[in-house]
Amino acid sequence: MIKDVVNTIIEAENKAEELLAKANQQAKEILLNGEKQIEDLKQKFSVNRKSEIKSAILKAEKKGEEKAAEIIKAGEAECAKLVKNSESKMQDAVNFVIERLVI
Repeated sequence: MIKDVVNTIIEAENKAEELLAKANQQAKEILLNGEKQIEDLKQKFSVNRKSEIKSAILKAEKKGEEKAAEIIKAGEAECAKLVKNSESKMQDAVNFVIERLVI
């Protein structure tokens, strides 16, 4: 009878060791799986972040080009105004000089 009790205790201890080993293995697998998922997420976010940065740069460049085009257009209009104004002033200056020379 004592032998049966001892055998039952030994069997229980063996089963407990097996369960503990199995639980440790499962814990390692869960940990490794979690680490892999973290790495996958890091990589995904890194790619997304790079894509977002590239998109923001392209938008900024486009906006800058549009603003530059507006400034150039305004500058060209101002230059055309100045040229037209200077042409009429030039004619006035020529007429003034001619009048002074003739008189």
